[in-house]
Amino acid sequence: MKYLVSLYFDDKTNQQILRHMIAVAEATGNDYILEHKVPPHITISSFEVDEKVNSDVVSQLVQNFNEIFQNRSAGVVQWVGTGAFMTSTLYLTPVLNQYLQKRMEDVYAVVSADKNIRVSKYYQPFQWLPHTTIGKKLDEMQLAKAFEIVQSDFRVITGRVIRIGLAKASPYEDISTWSYEE
Repeated sequence: MKYLVSLYFDDKTNQQILRHMIAVAEATGNDYILEHKVPPHITISSFEVDEKVNSDVVSQLVQNFNEIFQNRSAGVVQWVGTGAFMTSTLYLTPVLNQYLQKRMEDVYAVVSADKNIRVSKYYQPFQWLPHTTIGKKLDEMQLAKAFEIVQSDFRVITGRVIRIGLAKASPYEDISTWSYEE
């Protein structure tokens, strides 16, 4: 089973990012992000758990995450540009600040310590590229059009992380969340 740990934002930030998601969908005709109700977020860990021990491992993860997330505060993220994973994903690029790096390292320390968990190579220290996807499963022409639309209207976005979530992927299912006061 595949799991994700993601950061979620305050309402004002969500609206600013959602505006770009909508612009991409309208300009390209590709509404994958909107159709699948993907909220604005930054994934800080992606990992798989062996089916045989899945429920035990996930229960332990929730307990471990309770310890590391309960005394944390909301964090600030600033998106300063756009980027693409060729050839199908357009994203907003946040500055990799101390808050983002520390959350990623905290989660990595917990998940990598369990022999029943396989962490994606893209979510390991010095291999992680923080991003907020605003267009997905775009063909080459859609990606070019989406990039053009977002670049023409992009302004730096500064927002706050107000929630961290652990979720099962495919199909998506929230497992646990940790909220911070706005």
